[in-house]
Amino acid sequence: MPRSTSPLRGLAMVALVAIAGIGGTTLADQATAASVTTVDRSARPAASRAMWVWDTSDPQAVVSLATARGIGQLYAAVPPHVESSPHLAELQQLVALADAAGLRVDALGGDPGWVDNPAWVVTNWLQPALATGLFINVTANTEIY
Repeated sequence: MPRSTSPLRGLAMVALVAIAGIGGTTLADQATAASVTTVDRSARPAASRAMWVWDTSDPQAVVSLATARGIGQLYAAVPPHVESSPHLAELQQLVALADAAGLRVDALGGDPGWVDNPAWVVTNWLQPALATGLFINVTANTEIY
């Protein structure tokens, strides 16, 4: 059952997404890609068809499905503290395979609790996700259901 949100919580959600977008532009320029081959992803436009990827355990299957269905953009779930996550290797492989297939991959993360602490999100999710060098754009979702 959907929960109603106060106008203040709604404003906080919008502010969090704005912070993620502003921080992404600044931090993306500083991100290093030591574990990723140098690919200019900045010129790759958003695709008309996209797919959310919550399970990155089989990157080849994800890329194969996306290319077979004409999907040009993936939103890959990125956990907080990705730099120390066991999912980092999966994400690296997913991005490498997607690059080879000409797919765009953006970071996706979110939790309703992020609305209450946007500074935590920037420090523990946004900055680590961008520091991997895997993503140009990040999408933070704090919808409350």
